[in-house]
Amino acid sequence: MWQNANVSERNLTYDDRGGGLAAVKWTPNDSFKVTANYVHTNLWSLPDFGVPYNNLLGAPVTSLGVPRDTYYGFVNRDFQKVQQDFGTLNAEYIVNDFVTLNNKVRDERSILNYIGTIPEQGTGANGPAAPPRLPAQIRSPGRSALTRSAATRSRLSWPISPWRQSSSTPARSATRS
Repeated sequence: MWQNANVSERNLTYDDRGGGLAAVKWTPNDSFKVTANYVHTNLWSLPDFGVPYNNLLGAPVTSLGVPRDTYYGFVNRDFQKVQQDFGTLNAEYIVNDFVTLNNKVRDERSILNYIGTIPEQGTGANGPAAPPRLPAQIRSPGRSALTRSAATRSRLSWPISPWRQSSSTPARSATRS
């Protein structure tokens, strides 16, 4: 899958995405089944964190005469890149008409990197808020984060009339930097 997109009524910004997935199933007999899937996603964009808000007049500057397509970021610096990969493996064994054993394993990795510009209304020489056309103050938050996660869950289920009972043992681990 693929998407190239601009942001409506805004100059310079874009929000593009791409990815793919795969899934397989193996059933060697009526009692045993294995399924697996994998998903990969990429997002990349030139972020747009909006326009300054004039606190004195109680409105965004675009309502006070600044063109809506004014971009307050830094085209050669601001960016956002996200990547996510995860896969799941599921095995199910039907022991008999009464007992089923199921095990799921998942591994996941996500990366988030960005630097953006957040415009805020500046302060003027004659008061707490500048007129709407004066330059805005800007903040530039950024982040680079990697998240890994792995999980497994085993379940043994059996019917006890009138409810179906199960016993589950989840296990998780995650690291973040």
